[in-house]
Amino acid sequence: STIPYGVVADIDIIETAPKASLYSGIGDTISKITALWDWKQSFLKGYEYFNDFAGLMAYNSLDIIYLCDKLKPEDHEFKYRMVNSLVLSGIAMEIAGSSRPASGGEHLISHALDGVLTSHKQHGIQVGVATYLCSLLQDNRHKQVKDFLLKTGFFNFAAQDPINKQEFIQALKLAPTIKQNYYTVLSEKDSLDKALNFIETDDILKQVIK
Repeated sequence: STIPYGVVADIDIIETAPKASLYSGIGDTISKITALWDWKQSFLKGYEYFNDFAGLMAYNSLDIIYLCDKLKPEDHEFKYRMVNSLVLSGIAMEIAGSSRPASGGEHLISHALDGVLTSHKQHGIQVGVATYLCSLLQDNRHKQVKDFLLKTGFFNFAAQDPINKQEFIQALKLAPTIKQNYYTVLSEKDSLDKALNFIETDDILKQVIK
């Protein structure tokens, strides 16, 4: 496969999309924080290379998180910036030659959820919830992730139809096996126990996973 010649994203059409699609985009956008941490740690542990340019491009796609105090998700400008962010992360993946700049443990959890959930959610909703959990496991910018998902209303939306707790735990156990030889924070021996504790004790996770 090759990179597309271009991407057409009509914001006027996007503005008519269901709210679930908007919040799915928000969840997928913020996942770069945990995905980049996993990729960098994999490099530092000697498992694979790290492309600095692709990493920088993916990191720069996160500029949207600094706009929350000025823009609301329903604003035209916010949607424009979010589309731009997602396109940038796509280009970063093409430069890296893999999904690493935009996909880490949070996406493994989402892929596992696809196989176990009896009530499926949009991809980005699953990813957003998993991103917050992974940021806690990584001890990596979790306050920033939490603030962004609170200010955009993502958590409130996700809490309206929580992910089933037992199915989420089942997906957590399955997630590290989704990709072979693919390091993420979920590869750590104590990650499952830590994740289970966060699910039981964190006020946000108790709302979106029940």
